[in-house]
Amino acid sequence: QVDLRGGIDEPKRSNRQIPLKFQTRGTIANPPEITSLRKVWQLDPTLIGNRNVLIFAPYENAFAPNNEGDKIKAILNSSEFEFSIDHYRNADATVAVLYNLTNYGYVVLATHGTGGTTFLTGEKADTNSNIWKTKYKALVAAQKLAVFKNVVIGKNGAEKIREDVYGVRHTFISDLTGTFPNSVILNNSCESNKTASLSAAFTGKGAKTYYGYSKIVSSRFCVINADTLTKRLAKDLKTTAEAFMSGNDPYSTHNAAFQMVGANDVHYPDELINGDFEFGKIDGWTKSGDGRVISSLGTQSPAGGSYMGIISTGLGYTTATGSIFQTFTVNQNQSTLTIKWNFMSEEFLEYISSTYQDYFRITIKDKDGNVTTLFSNTIDGIAGLFGATKESPGQLIAVSPGIVFDQGGVYMTGWQTSTFDISAFKGKRITLILAAGDVGDSIYDTAILLDDISVK
Repeated sequence: QVDLRGGIDEPKRSNRQIPLKFQTRGTIANPPEITSLRKVWQLDPTLIGNRNVLIFAPYENAFAPNNEGDKIKAILNSSEFEFSIDHYRNADATVAVLYNLTNYGYVVLATHGTGGTTFLTGEKADTNSNIWKTKYKALVAAQKLAVFKNVVIGKNGAEKIREDVYGVRHTFISDLTGTFPNSVILNNSCESNKTASLSAAFTGKGAKTYYGYSKIVSSRFCVINADTLTKRLAKDLKTTAEAFMSGNDPYSTHNAAFQMVGANDVHYPDELINGDFEFGKIDGWTKSGDGRVISSLGTQSPAGGSYMGIISTGLGYTTATGSIFQTFTVNQNQSTLTIKWNFMSEEFLEYISSTYQDYFRITIKDKDGNVTTLFSNTIDGIAGLFGATKESPGQLIAVSPGIVFDQGGVYMTGWQTSTFDISAFKGKRITLILAAGDVGDSIYDTAILLDDISVK
């Protein structure tokens, strides 16, 4: 008699076999019923669309000790809200970073600027580089980028370190893909509002409020304004006008005025918005990894309406865990959270009862960082609920070849509705987090479709 409780080899996982262009990744379109009725839900124009924050700081070495980046992060991280912060410093603050500007609800440009038309990056302008020859040379010729000579990028004791760097012109901003989600732009650079070129470029792409300076400005004044503005916007939920503190730079003879352009009533929300994803965009939610809004995934449609959310373990976009989150206050008359979801994975059926356990998790984080798990299920957990085994799908639904990821053989649960009692959070500010994740490796993908998320 042999009593073995281990030693069973896991089935070997092959690398990706289906070319990316043939994988099902989700589409976003205006369905016929939306087009014909000319009715598309829109984000309230007074609400900042997400809590993604970009701090673009190419000259922290040169400006030290007067830098705002770490101060801004400390303010955001000490608030009752959850923010996703990208902080690019010195040479990491490149032109490439700025192609994703429209992903951010709050943008801080802590850099050099000139004429209200241009702000500088920390990227070295090397006319012998491949990127210059293949891309940047044409952008300079088109007056979307510029090259600035002998800019001080740092210090080595008393010695100033200089490099040629790229500057970004207002025409680059106007030509960005996508639109800003009612964003707030703080351009902490010299002469950032000397002319209307940059402010018009940002607001023309969907940013709602732009802050800048009339003349050359000191770093000390910029840091003070960033500190005050961020506290009032992000922690106190004040409007852009209420958060604004007008004044002139007392630390420089140029006497630059701090100025505001655009909407004066924009603010961060404190209620759940876009829970049914009918904005057709991710507005309201802040994402990490693969989190999107789509109108279909292969043969699968939303549970209701024309759009749905999706979080996944990659689907060719990334290998990072996909999640979306939103911070809001649960009112005293609200006690129930409802979420519709559809779990689909190519780890069914072969990897049931294996170490490869992709998961779907719903959690709530309170203002003190305490996490409550409302729902957490893995491949095995879902298989158990639906009577699936390695040999039989049970009630799971086969959807390939209509839907294929990187390996094919996808099964799904179909749309499910989960309801949670959140009465313990009445009157409290919470962050709702929905996440899909990999366990084992990132070869076989899992996607969770989401719809009709509501608090009542």
